[in-house]
Amino acid sequence: MTRRRILTAAGIFQMTMAILLSLTYLLGQPGTVSQAKPALGFTSTPTTPPTSTPISTTPAPPSTPVPTQPQLQLTKVADRDYVDAGQVFTYTIEITNIGPVAATGVTLVDEVPAQLEVLDATVSQGTVSVDENLVMATVGVLGPGYSAILVIQVRVGYSVGPGISIENIVVGDSDQTGEIISNAVVTVYGLLPESGSGGRGAGMLLLCVLLTGAGLFMAALGVRRRARLG
Repeated sequence: MTRRRILTAAGIFQMTMAILLSLTYLLGQPGTVSQAKPALGFTSTPTTPPTSTPISTTPAPPSTPVPTQPQLQLTKVADRDYVDAGQVFTYTIEITNIGPVAATGVTLVDEVPAQLEVLDATVSQGTVSVDENLVMATVGVLGPGYSAILVIQVRVGYSVGPGISIENIVVGDSDQTGEIISNAVVTVYGLLPESGSGGRGAGMLLLCVLLTGAGLFMAALGVRRRARLG
């Protein structure tokens, strides 16, 4: 009985050692992944490996530069489009700094055409000088959003022919910017050089005389007709 127990214990020990050796051998081999067989009646769907999003190498568009210089805007208008000989009218010139910083050394130069006579000139900022038909205004510093106005009063020459268009150009400038220009055009009506009055006015006067004469003539006829009937 004791011998049988010893043999049984020896058999269990050998079986245990065999199992341990088998496990050691299996665990020491490179691992392999076996593909599972699909179940009957079903087809396995292959899986798609995830794709990485490509990184764009296109450079970003350049940013808009912020202006750091003054910017001048210039306008010039006449207070009428049509004038007569000897008529007085006015030019209004406005220069504005629409930039983000102040402009220095701002000037306005207007060489008034010879068909016009300069009577007066004033500027809202700075100083102005008149040398015959040359008008020069020294504005100086013009801050962002600020304006200066130059007003020139002129008279049309009596010898200017009818239908003449007179163009007047003004030039603006500063230390930081280039020259800018603006112009205004007026047209002269027909003239009567002897008196200096406009031909248009003379035409209207002649028409009034004719209408008045016609009215007097019709009135006289009415008086004569009433006298005959009486």
